Amino acid sequence: MTHIPDKWILRNSSTHTAHEQAFPGYSPAFSKLLRSRGLNNKQVIEAFLNPSLKHLYDPFLMPGMKAAVNRIKAAIDKKEDIMVFGDYDADGIISSVLIYNFLKALDVNIDVHIPDRVNEGYDLGIDFIKSVTGKKDLIICVDCGTNNLQSQEYIKNNPGSPYVIACDHHNPVLKDYNNDDKYIIVNPKLPGSAYPFKELSGGGVSFKFLIAALRSLEEDKKKVFRRDYLNSLLDLVAVSTLADLMPVIDENRMLVKKGLDRIQNTSNSGLKTLIDISIPDSRSIGEYDIGFILAPRINAAGRVKDAIESFNLLSDDDADHIRIARHLDTCNFERQNLQKDIFTGILSQHDFEKVIPGVKIFIASSSHWSEGVLGI
Repeated sequence: MTHIPDKWILRNSSTHTAHEQAFPGYSPAFSKLLRSRGLNNKQVIEAFLNPSLKHLYDPFLMPGMKAAVNRIKAAIDKKEDIMVFGDYDADGIISSVLIYNFLKALDVNIDVHIPDRVNEGYDLGIDFIKSVTGKKDLIICVDCGTNNLQSQEYIKNNPGSPYVIACDHHNPVLKDYNNDDKYIIVNPKLPGSAYPFKELSGGGVSFKFLIAALRSLEEDKKKVFRRDYLNSLLDLVAVSTLADLMPVIDENRMLVKKGLDRIQNTSNSGLKTLIDISIPDSRSIGEYDIGFILAPRINAAGRVKDAIESFNLLSDDDADHIRIARHLDTCNFERQNLQKDIFTGILSQHDFEKVIPGVKIFIASSSHWSEGVLGI
């Protein structure tokens, strides 16, 4: 049975009368709910009740954003060779898709690399940097890149290595970062950040980078994109936000709300195919469907096979979407069985009636377990 706390803390804010005088039209009960969420002026209430892209914070408040936009504009103008390097989870895959599709539309020489979880591990490493030195001018790594300190030093100390832009959202391990033109980190959590909201997903940070980049393009390049281009990306941004378990508050609430509206009639053919195969009853897509049906399938390829399959599905390149979506469904089933086998094996090998009274933390291990599912 769930234990209900016996001590509750009631948030105090302005009195009901003052609130009603300033913002008439809301019932006393609704006004109290708004105040309990810290919503106490007309602007934030409007953003909460009717979220819109116009309510998003200025992307140039984010550390590294101006330098990153200047660097990507130079790369586009010079037609440089660019590599998108993403994490192998749903957030990293979607972040990679966002950047890749944007640059591909501008006819940039663009490739993507999603590392292998077991053989390469997480984050942009020195071995990969060496492998593309002389072949790529710029690496844009997404959902990673803040804390690979050795790689950062290598980039800065080797003039022939590619430039790097890292669009990331992970907590920094240092109290100060030397953001220079060779290795630029765009992360709302960097020390000294003036960005008002720190809890964006990797996809959210990548999306804000695209907003800033698109605003800064010359008019002839802006014409490549249709008027609702940024809105058309919100379904993917919502998936990345919910898949990475980011809090659905503030800016994330706007992104998820608009993304859920968009996903019902998504223009991303790969995502639509995955929805058709995994949610066949065509109901209205909600947070549960993304968190427990779509996101696990996008994640599954990176856990048991190769995450590039999920990227191929969502990037809308000329791919066999039906085959890939069915493959991801199979991968997710395999992932579930791997988890079940590991957990059942642990339960069968230990007498927990004896274990539980004697230890506060129980640890089991095996060299036979799949690394791809241990985190969950």
